Amino acid sequence: MSIEALKADIATYQQALLDDLDRVVHLDSFSTDKEDVDRVGAAFTEILEQSGATVTNYPNDTYGNTVVATMTGSGAAKIMMLGHMDTVHKRGATDRYPYRIEGDIAYGPGTEDMKAADLMGAYTMRMLRDTGYDAFGTLTLVLNPDEEIGSPSSRTLIEDLARQHDVVLVLEGPQTRREIVSRRKGGAKFILTVHGQAAHAGVEPELGRNALLELAHQIIGLQALNDPETGTTVNVCIAQGGEVANVIPDTATATIDVRVLNAAEAERIVDAIRQQTETTTVPDVTCTLEGGFLRPPMEKTPVTEKLIALAQQFAEDCGFTLEEITMGGGTDGNFTAAIGVPTLDGLGPDGGLSHSEREFLEIPSIWERMAVLTLLIKHISEHGLDA
Repeated sequence: MSIEALKADIATYQQALLDDLDRVVHLDSFSTDKEDVDRVGAAFTEILEQSGATVTNYPNDTYGNTVVATMTGSGAAKIMMLGHMDTVHKRGATDRYPYRIEGDIAYGPGTEDMKAADLMGAYTMRMLRDTGYDAFGTLTLVLNPDEEIGSPSSRTLIEDLARQHDVVLVLEGPQTRREIVSRRKGGAKFILTVHGQAAHAGVEPELGRNALLELAHQIIGLQALNDPETGTTVNVCIAQGGEVANVIPDTATATIDVRVLNAAEAERIVDAIRQQTETTTVPDVTCTLEGGFLRPPMEKTPVTEKLIALAQQFAEDCGFTLEEITMGGGTDGNFTAAIGVPTLDGLGPDGGLSHSEREFLEIPSIWERMAVLTLLIKHISEHGLDA
C-alpha cells in the first residue's frame, strides 16, 4: 500500500473519530471515581465492538474495569497496544472546561492524555478490519482504568497480557511535538518520618528534640543525592512538621520523589537514601523510611532501537520527523519493558499542558501518528521484530 493510499484510508475515519473524541472527553474519568471511569469504559467498549474487536471488561471492585479488545488474524505476530482511560481531572472538569475545537487544536480534560490516543488505537483496528488486513496473529488494545495513580488494580493484568505478546506499542503521547520515547525513568515515592520529643518552646526547649530541625538536615542531605550525570533526581516535594506554635515538634514528615534511568541506578539510589536517613544530626531522634519504586525504569534495548528506527522511517515516509527522546514521567510501558517485552512508547498524538485546565491536542498529529502506528503493525505482522 502506498503512503497516499494509507492517508486516504485514514481520512475516511477522521470525522467519526473526532465525534467520538467529543463524546468521551465530555465524560469525566478521575482515576478513583469507578462509576465515571466505567462510564468511559462502556463508551470505549461500544466503539471497539463497532470496530470488529472482541471486547472483555476485567472487573475491579475499587477502580474502573480494564477494557481489553482483541482481533485475531491469519498471521503469527502478537501485537499489543496500550493506553489508559482515566485522567487526573476530578468530576465536573468537563463542565468547567469542556471539549472544544479552535482551528487545528482541541481542548478539554483528557484530550491529549490520552483519550484521543485510545481512539487512534481503536480506529486503527477498525481501518485494518475494513481494508481486509489480517496478517497479524493477534492485535490487542488494552485500556487501563487507573494509570494516573500507578495502575494499582491493572498492573498485574497488563504484565500478564504483555507476556502473551511479542511487542507492546504504548499509545501515550510524548506531550511535546514530533517526538517518540525510547526510555522512561523509573519513579519511586518515599515517606520519611522523623520522631523527636515535644517540649515547651519558651519554658524548657532544651528538653525537646526538634523533629522539624532534623528534617531540615535530612532534606539537605537528600537533595545532595541528585546526580545530573546519571539523570537521577531526588526531590523532597512535601515537608510537614509541628502542630502548635509554642511546642517543639516531635514529628515531621517529608515526601520524596525519585527518578532513575536504569535498574542498577535504582538499587544504588535506594541504598543511598537509606544510608542518608539512618544518620541523624539532632541527638536522640530517629527516622523511619517507607515506600519504594512505583514504576521500574523503561530501558532502551537493541529491539527498541530497531522499533525507533522503523517509526522514524515511517514518519519520514509520511512527511514528518520523529525525534527520539527520554522522558522523566512513567507509563505502563515501564512495566511491560521491565518484564522483558519489547516496548515502544510515545506513539500517541502531539499536544501539551496535560493535567491542567489548558490541556490541548494537535488534531493533525492524530492522523500522522495513526499512519505510523498502522505501518508499524503491518511491518511487525509481516516481518517480525528481527527484520
